[in-house]
Amino acid sequence: MNRRSFLKRGSAVSAALVVPGAAVATRATRASAQTPVPAAPLVGANYTAKFTKPLPRPPRINLSGLVTATAITAEQFSAQVLEGYPKTKLYGYGGPFGKPSWPGPTVVAMKNRTTRVLWRNNLPPGTGTVADAHLLPVDKTLAQAMPTRAMPVGNIPTVPHLHGSHVEWESDGHPEAWFTQNATQRGGYWRKHLYEYENTQRAANLWYHDHSIGLTRLNVYAGLAGAYLLRDTRERSLVHNYVLPADEHEVELIIQDRFFTDDGQLRLPTATGGVNPVNGVSASLFADFMCVNGRPWPFLEVEPRKYRFRFVNGCDSRILNLELNDPNASFLFVGTELGLMRKAVERKRVTIAPGERYDVVIDFTGFAEKEITMTNAGPGGVFVGFRNAANQVTNNPNDTPFGFGAPPNPNSTGLIMRFKVGKRRSYLPNASVVAGTTLGEPMDELVATKSREVLAYQGRDDLGRATEFLGSMEHGTAEWHEKPTEVVRTGDTEIWEFYNLSPVAHPVHIHLVDFQIIGRQPIDFLAARDIVPTKHITCSGVPATGGRVKSGATPIGVERPAEEYEKGPKDTAIAYPNEVLRVVAKYDKPGQYIWHCHILHHEDHAMMRPLIVGNGDPDDPALQAQADKRFELYCNLAGL
Repeated sequence: MNRRSFLKRGSAVSAALVVPGAAVATRATRASAQTPVPAAPLVGANYTAKFTKPLPRPPRINLSGLVTATAITAEQFSAQVLEGYPKTKLYGYGGPFGKPSWPGPTVVAMKNRTTRVLWRNNLPPGTGTVADAHLLPVDKTLAQAMPTRAMPVGNIPTVPHLHGSHVEWESDGHPEAWFTQNATQRGGYWRKHLYEYENTQRAANLWYHDHSIGLTRLNVYAGLAGAYLLRDTRERSLVHNYVLPADEHEVELIIQDRFFTDDGQLRLPTATGGVNPVNGVSASLFADFMCVNGRPWPFLEVEPRKYRFRFVNGCDSRILNLELNDPNASFLFVGTELGLMRKAVERKRVTIAPGERYDVVIDFTGFAEKEITMTNAGPGGVFVGFRNAANQVTNNPNDTPFGFGAPPNPNSTGLIMRFKVGKRRSYLPNASVVAGTTLGEPMDELVATKSREVLAYQGRDDLGRATEFLGSMEHGTAEWHEKPTEVVRTGDTEIWEFYNLSPVAHPVHIHLVDFQIIGRQPIDFLAARDIVPTKHITCSGVPATGGRVKSGATPIGVERPAEEYEKGPKDTAIAYPNEVLRVVAKYDKPGQYIWHCHILHHEDHAMMRPLIVGNGDPDDPALQAQADKRFELYCNLAGL
């Protein structure tokens, strides 16, 4: 199939997907209807069982000792998520160590000790297509693993990505390395069942989650995610000398927002009316049940002492601004995603985007017999940045967060969890860490040999949907399947400048590397003046309009350095609108990697691009051949 014939057939496919909006059924009409109608939505603010159930603690798999290998299996199961409602069907990770759970088990590993994980897919088979099989609604207009063509029974693709890992590309969880149940079907980049994680980086707060192309948001929303804690001798020394809390005083907090129906099941709202396709992907997702470790609004009983919390923002789109409701309580940052901070930093707020993690200590010493609630001050919709009392945009995290949509609901999205401080039970010494305590080793001083200008830009597809793009300032926006432009020579150190020409903030994630934030700087940009619209041929049959910068987008003003709590090794960082974010990293492993926005609805809908580490030649004919092959693959699978 050539691209010209694809365009002719694409319009017919698009037209066939347009349906009128359906009326909302009431309980009465659902009860009297002859055909089943989906259950009505629950409202998070009306859910009364807040802070009544304890925080679940994910099971741990210790691979830091003599045993360094395990099997982890994606399975469907049911769990009592909502109090007083039926059990919820979920996807979760399980295996020989125990039953599946949401989130999955926490893997504990040791630096320089390779761990091996045999990832399995044991999700229940469907009747044919992904849409028939999946627990959640599938948007057939997106480029994805086996998008619309009927396949043999058992066709739900999964592929695990260890987020933040410095790893060979064959074990990175490439979006096209997916595999179905028993690996009966495999993506074009699948190489092996057994993934090897060399764990050569410093102690880090990693996490793993599904990364199947076009299905990431669905598989993660259904429950396929978990924590991965990497230790090293320096961190162990700090624990042994009671500088950092450990054991039962170290707790993973994976925060994810979800929708539910009145029969206790996951609900994933989709764009279904007007010019949008049935089960169509939305621009983003902001659910109204705030879940921590798989439970809405839990509580945690703590002693009046210091606790170490491994924060993970596992939300689809929500950038959290976490606070404690007692003015005397604060957060002590001891680590970023990929390592301990040089010195601990105290703050009143944790600003954390999807995909970001922070290593934080909270001191409950002076709060015996009290309760402290962790709240969310972030906007109820799309996050833009921060502004001061004069309503000026500052993007200073000490100012007020703002964005589109209503403020957080004080009875739902404005609440996260509660800490119930009891009496002292443990006789272990309290951790000694305070603001200014030296913790991590100094970061390597990286000297870049090249600067690369990349961009984020909001366009629109021919179904009227906002479409977030990535691309380069030189070539403009690009779809996933188009020719790679980020081609790095193995061993090179580069500065990447992310020009955010979109009206919203984006958490940018680069696979393989740990980067250092250099700073952020305002840019002079006006879309109407500076952008030439460009048309993209998508493999879904839905053309989209992006853009190429013709002028402007010029850095102005003074560069703002990284925030103090960001001054550590990272793999994900927030790029604010009308700013350029600069990071520096060394690309030292050859292979097929990727970079993308970590708002899952964005990365599933065009905001993901290849990252090739190798000979460093973007004009290599093999790269164009690779792009053409990917295009033809998706078009053929879609039956277009």
